[in-house]
Amino acid sequence: MVGFFRGTVTSLMLFPTALAAQDFEKGVSAFMYGDFATALRELSPLAEQGDAPAQWMLGLANEDGRGVPRDDAVAAKWYRLAAVQG
Repeated sequence: MVGFFRGTVTSLMLFPTALAAQDFEKGVSAFMYGDFATALRELSPLAEQGDAPAQWMLGLANEDGRGVPRDDAVAAKWYRLAAVQG
């Protein structure tokens, strides 16, 4: 019973990470295919939670005006947040 419980807890702990990875991949794929609405919908929550690659992608979207109005200040904010994390 303890082994079952330990496995269930481990699965639950990994589940959000797996979902985040799927959302990131979906967001990047949408971005590359020009579906910026989907890209922003998938990447924004991750960026808000501190995901550096998602923050960088939002910086790129804002710098180039992809799916959002071009805004260098917002782009710089996202690039800075990503850079702080290395």
